[in-house]
Amino acid sequence: MNVVNRACHADRRLGTAALILAAGLSLAGCRSPDTHRREADRAAAQWISRAQADFTNLPPFRVERPSERFRRKLLELQSLPQAFRDTLAAPPTQAAPTNMIRLTLAECLCIAMENSREYQSAREDVFLAALDLDLESDAFRNSFVGLLSANYADRREAETPQRGVSGSAEAGVTRRIQAGAKLSAKLAFDLARMLTGDREVTRALLADLALTVPLGRGSGRAVVTEPLTQAERNLLYAIWKLERFKRALAVDVVRSYFAVLELEQRVRNQRENLAGISMATRRAEELGRAGRISEIQVNLSRQTELSARDRLAVAIESATARLDQFKVQLGLPADARIELDAADLDALTTPPPGETAMSEEDAVREALARRLDLRIVRDQVEDARRKVRLAEDALRAGIEFSTSARAGDRRAAGSSASGNAELRFDRGSYGAGLAVDLPWKRTAERTAYRKSLIALDAAERDLEAAEDQVKSEVRNVYRTLRQARTVCQIQEQALALARRRVESTTMMLEAGRAEMRDLVEARDSLLQAQNGLTAARISYRLAELDFFRVLERLAVSDHGTMEDLHVTQQ
Repeated sequence: MNVVNRACHADRRLGTAALILAAGLSLAGCRSPDTHRREADRAAAQWISRAQADFTNLPPFRVERPSERFRRKLLELQSLPQAFRDTLAAPPTQAAPTNMIRLTLAECLCIAMENSREYQSAREDVFLAALDLDLESDAFRNSFVGLLSANYADRREAETPQRGVSGSAEAGVTRRIQAGAKLSAKLAFDLARMLTGDREVTRALLADLALTVPLGRGSGRAVVTEPLTQAERNLLYAIWKLERFKRALAVDVVRSYFAVLELEQRVRNQRENLAGISMATRRAEELGRAGRISEIQVNLSRQTELSARDRLAVAIESATARLDQFKVQLGLPADARIELDAADLDALTTPPPGETAMSEEDAVREALARRLDLRIVRDQVEDARRKVRLAEDALRAGIEFSTSARAGDRRAAGSSASGNAELRFDRGSYGAGLAVDLPWKRTAERTAYRKSLIALDAAERDLEAAEDQVKSEVRNVYRTLRQARTVCQIQEQALALARRRVESTTMMLEAGRAEMRDLVEARDSLLQAQNGLTAARISYRLAELDFFRVLERLAVSDHGTMEDLHVTQQ
């Protein structure tokens, strides 16, 4: 009786264990796609956060663009036409306000970071590299597997037909160690019942353990973890490229922003010039009627006024077209009604005389130490060296030690008559083996090794070329900055001289000691000096930004906030 009770208790324990195992496997596999997406986002964000250790004050990385972007708000606010409308940009029920929107440089930088399609692609490259790294690292984590199955068997080839049902639950774990060893374990539980004959229920439990250790080719941490190492490097490269792209984008936006303001300033200068010429024409007509100047000079003044009106119309159209291009560069509709804040242009000043505090040689050394693109090329040389070591390893003999342990057995509907299968380790099967793959034929490996040596030599040449390119770029931008400083100072003096020339020529014309042609030339010189000083100040500011960008000093946030740097004087 005690034996029967113990058997009943064992049956219940096995049944309970089977139910728990089946329920665990079912719950582990029932996760929605959105759950998997969030897990992938968290994993990628963790890898990116670790890789961004070299950069301080960075916000959490987000691959998605903001849903409420300025472009969408602008489309709704100004009722701009669209090729299609979605639920987030539904047409307004009443006329939307059409007020002009004024944007500062800081706001344009923020909008560019928010709307730039190229910048979004660079961010996605970082995220994809992080996902690839997480996938490579998964090879060295515990990998759990679960399987539930149910089967029906109907065997009619024998004299007595047999029909039965069976079900099984399997759970296993696999772990690859970075040194190269691979460990796998599996636990399976089976239930089988015949639907003919005595209809007995049969249970079975199986435990399986296997260990494989490479001792020759493919062994060693450096060889085994090479895909993981390269994935880590690729993530760093993507982050460095993103930072460089962000700085280049910011400088491009600033350049385009001031290009628009420069053209608009030219329009204002043309208006001022036209007003002065118109006043001079009216005065010339009065002097002509008084007989103090000839009709030729009066007609010259009238012709000059017409030319000034024509240049003003051309300047207005050029400024409008350039503003439309800038809108598209920001990712905004070309028909959006925006204007740029001229206060940013007024804030530009002429740099004082002197040279930069940093010498050209110091600038070259700093660029060589800080440039992220040069760091990428330098690290790619080390990547090529690792590929050579990997190719050398592939030429070795393959030696693999394996061991296994198995206890218990499996049952299906057709084998239920064999009785229950108990998990008894004293009756298990155990084994060990050693396999040697001699390196007699290694044509493919030999070819790969030779190619890796050539690739290493090419990577070293690329590094030399990159260093020379950085030096050349630094020297060019240094000369540009120095030239821009000189041009600013010259244009400042030219503008002061042009203004004095206009004043003196006007007084001499009143006194009859100058001709209208002299005043026309003086005003044309004043217009050129005004435009030249504006262009010179913008060129100097852009040269400063290029200088800091080339030296990798320019810090730009994900929202476009840029540190206001200026070249100091000696």
